[in-house]
Amino acid sequence: MRIVIDHQATYRYANPARYALYALHAAPRDMGSQLVMEWTVTAPHGSTLRRSDDSYGNIVDMLCIDHLHSELSFHIHGEVETRDTNGVVSGLAEHFMPRFYLRETALTAVTPGITALAEQARARANGGQINLAHELVASVRSAVEYIPGDKAPAGPAGVVLSSGAGGVSDLTHLFIAGARVLGLPARYVTGYHYESEAQGAGRSHAWAEVHLDEMGWFGIDLISGTGPGESHVRVASGLYYGEVAPAKGSRQGAAEATLDVSLKIEAGQTQQ
Repeated sequence: MRIVIDHQATYRYANPARYALYALHAAPRDMGSQLVMEWTVTAPHGSTLRRSDDSYGNIVDMLCIDHLHSELSFHIHGEVETRDTNGVVSGLAEHFMPRFYLRETALTAVTPGITALAEQARARANGGQINLAHELVASVRSAVEYIPGDKAPAGPAGVVLSSGAGGVSDLTHLFIAGARVLGLPARYVTGYHYESEAQGAGRSHAWAEVHLDEMGWFGIDLISGTGPGESHVRVASGLYYGEVAPAKGSRQGAAEATLDVSLKIEAGQTQQ
């Protein structure tokens, strides 16, 4: 299917900033499950926007404003043709060996509770790493209630498990931590998810990818419990949310800012 995305983000400051520098993980790559037909990232007048790749191979746009300003905004517009690969990830240049993704981070630190959760999944799995991964998804979903609308992590995976509730980022971090207990390399993925018009068209989204000996990298959406399909647009991946947040950076002279986001995701016209 074709998915059309229009995404506007605006930071408004309580007092003017003298300088701002933001790294935007805002552009997808072609891969086995998607072909980027059109994609633009537009910066405000008077700013600079420079594109490069990060160490993972994600596209990064560095947005810089070197003058007094009271707000900063960027606009994303694109169209992607997607296809369902049953969760199998292909067509990406991998910059690290899978074992790199066994590394622990502050948000995916393993606690005794996470170890117990992962071992419960291992005990239920009936052979095969893919069954093990799906049992871990079931363990996470039974232990933590999903709270819709949360886009940023509430805290480390152990805290999320103890609280018993979290957003999509929290569930994804908890799954990644549990996967590493089981010896399965796992990484965090950001992107978009198209939903039906009745459901509000779509949202920014996150899911996990786990490396399985029998099939390589495999995507798992913690909300649906299945692999990402043709309704998903993959943007970036890393060890945890902070490495691939859609926008992160710093500014000088402005202490506080509010963020306004407008996001529209529609089904495009597929060429016959």
